[in-house]
Amino acid sequence: MRILLMDENSQIGGAQVVMLQIAGHLRERGVPTGAMIQGPGRLEHQLILSEVAIEHHDFQGLKKRWFLPWALRSNHRKMVVAIERFRPDLIVCNSPWTAVCAVSAIRARRIRSVVVVHASIAPGRAVKKILIPMVFRRITPVINLWVAVSEALCEQVRGLGAASCTVIRNGVDIRRFRPGGTGLLRSACGLSDHAFLAVTAGRLHPGKGQQDLINAAVTLIRSHPEFHLAIIGSELLNPNEAPGFRMELERLAQESGIGAHIHFLDFRSDLHQLLPDADCMLSGSYEESFGLAILEGMSAGLPVVATDVPGHRGLIADDREGYLYQAGEITHLIKRLDHLIASRDTRERMSRAARERAEAFGLESTMSEWMKLFDSLGGIG
Repeated sequence: MRILLMDENSQIGGAQVVMLQIAGHLRERGVPTGAMIQGPGRLEHQLILSEVAIEHHDFQGLKKRWFLPWALRSNHRKMVVAIERFRPDLIVCNSPWTAVCAVSAIRARRIRSVVVVHASIAPGRAVKKILIPMVFRRITPVINLWVAVSEALCEQVRGLGAASCTVIRNGVDIRRFRPGGTGLLRSACGLSDHAFLAVTAGRLHPGKGQQDLINAAVTLIRSHPEFHLAIIGSELLNPNEAPGFRMELERLAQESGIGAHIHFLDFRSDLHQLLPDADCMLSGSYEESFGLAILEGMSAGLPVVATDVPGHRGLIADDREGYLYQAGEITHLIKRLDHLIASRDTRERMSRAARERAEAFGLESTMSEWMKLFDSLGGIG
């Protein structure tokens, strides 16, 4: 079997991490694997390391012109040509939008297909209440199988007309992400072992709540001058997004007088070596379907303070692996962090619980489910 992975991005977020994990395991099994992505970037670099054949396609460009017949025809022609170069037996679309771009070519070439859902597709704004059902009516008759990272997402998919949906939870390599500081993160931040270091990792975006974490730090530092926050991640996931949010965060830290306590690190592929240096893991996300970065921190033995959203509730029990707080409630976040900073016993208790919980989400189990799924669709040997 030849498998073609498709993703509409060129940079790396949680969904792309999963795609890279799948590509690596397919390589280990000797399965011919290709990838069609937006263009050059970190995602391409990591795929090259997995020896994956790469095609570029303008998924993002179609988002602006999807309602124009000539744009759809042009997209179809380019997609068919690219697919014919690789000749896949199975196409794995890493988002519903990727499937929208590929559906006509999948139908024309009668190729088996899987769509992976990593984030909520529930209609929000009025226009989405019209567009999302319309899009799903277009693609569901062609797709062989839907996969979601949580049962809640599967329910959304079924509610939009998909006949079936399978849950495959994200996993973490617990052999790589494990407790035990390396000194790399503290060195990168210029900190000693005496500093209390919180870390958050992920895409820089207002919806990820990094601004709330900085605002909380302003108050915390008055009573805990040893508090520091490392923000690891890149701003751009898609090429059509306007830059500037990192500058806004840096300006917020400087204007609040805590610039020396907030440390920005770009995207890092060595998170497994950085996270164990921290004292706790934070997430201010306003919406999360599955907190992969949080899970990686838990595997590294970090207690967690995160927003009380579905993707976090599935990983963390309040006051066991960490604390949950209402998204946007900065006062609540400060109280949780204040207690965690003040109590080493609480941190140590939560650290043990976090590592134990993460072990239930081992990557080998997740990849085993993916390989079984591929076998059920034709076999990968």
